[in-house]
Amino acid sequence: MSSWIDFKELREKLDFGEILRHHGVELKLKGAQHLGYCPLPCHNGKRNSQSFSANLDRKIFHCFGCQAKGNALDFAVLMDGGDPKDGRTLKKVALD
Repeated sequence: MSSWIDFKELREKLDFGEILRHHGVELKLKGAQHLGYCPLPCHNGKRNSQSFSANLDRKIFHCFGCQAKGNALDFAVLMDGGDPKDGRTLKKVALD
């Protein structure tokens, strides 16, 4: 079995809504954006305002509090406590 992963193809196939549900994240729809409190473990700010925004169609997110941003795969890595810039961690989460 090959351990090579086509990350571009994987990102296209991912269902960001399913990833959010898997991690127990509940967001409210406002236009094309889903908004809520930042669920990321790396969020060091206060959780008293809804600073987290996700666009499920474009499969991207941004937290205006902790400044974390990226695609659905980056979000999954961050939720697992990893660094999306670390290739090994990214590959592990992609295989999961």
